[in-house]
Amino acid sequence: MADDFGVVVQGERQVRLMFEQLPQHARAQLLAAITSLTDRLYARVVAATPERTGRLRGEITERVVQGENYIRGTVSVRVGPGEQSGLEAGKAAALEYGAHRAVSVVSYSRRHDHVYAHAITPIRVMVEAYQRTANIAERRYLRGPLDDMRGDIVSELRAAVEAAGKAAEAAAA
Repeated sequence: MADDFGVVVQGERQVRLMFEQLPQHARAQLLAAITSLTDRLYARVVAATPERTGRLRGEITERVVQGENYIRGTVSVRVGPGEQSGLEAGKAAALEYGAHRAVSVVSYSRRHDHVYAHAITPIRVMVEAYQRTANIAERRYLRGPLDDMRGDIVSELRAAVEAAGKAAEAAAA
């Protein structure tokens, strides 16, 4: 009985070269596909974003990041630094997921310059703290476009990997 098996590979150099070049070709193909998909997703998210003042649309960002073992495309709501950032993130989340719970409103002062349709000398009035029930409908402006593109994303990434394999084969030949 033999201790080893003899395997002869014709074109060993081409096979080795193909396996060495596949990651480079795959990375280039995947980067192009992910960049294109991220751009299209960004356009769909911006179009689906609710607009009252336009501020939320201005906070939608896209980014393609790559590391040694990954390429990642993201479309998200950018919330800047500062004490208002938590409040802004909460507003964005309430629009995406909806909100149907009691919310506390802190006391504040308000300026009144009319009573019904009659003008009066402006006065400041203190409004006491109170609770109100938020009734914000779910808008899915982030998840909706992603769900709509899910099939395209999978098929385009598969096509990019297949194209990389064919390009590596062609380079090795």
